[in-house]
Amino acid sequence: IDIGLSVSRIGNKVQSPLMRELTKDMGLSYIQYKELLKATRLRAAISEDLERRLKHGEKVECILMQENNHPSPIAEQLILFYALRTGALDKLSIEECEVFKNGIYAFMNDNYPDMVKKLEIGKELNDNDKKKLDEYIARFFKENKL
Repeated sequence: IDIGLSVSRIGNKVQSPLMRELTKDMGLSYIQYKELLKATRLRAAISEDLERRLKHGEKVECILMQENNHPSPIAEQLILFYALRTGALDKLSIEECEVFKNGIYAFMNDNYPDMVKKLEIGKELNDNDKKKLDEYIARFFKENKL
């Protein structure tokens, strides 16, 4: 992932308001993660704060990785970015994050198609929508024992 090549000022302008809201600090967060990773490679002991930031960076990297020639639907991206931004993925291992990444969109499509349609439009979520999305993510975690 090369954030410098992946982000453009023009691209940001054409994003939906919801996408802009959920990803506004992600590039910086990812760059900081990569720098922390380099700085801590040689050190055995790191603080809890650094450990937390490194684990969050791993989740950012997990969410951003995508198979070649397999674009993700916008609603799927928004669900993943929402879960990342709200800290829902913080306690998951990388393997569990992969399970979430690979299964949440189908789960949402099967169980909550109205929410998926709303996300596809890309408008900002109100508090009720966010509460529902939190509940749906929690249900996915419970059903998948994450």
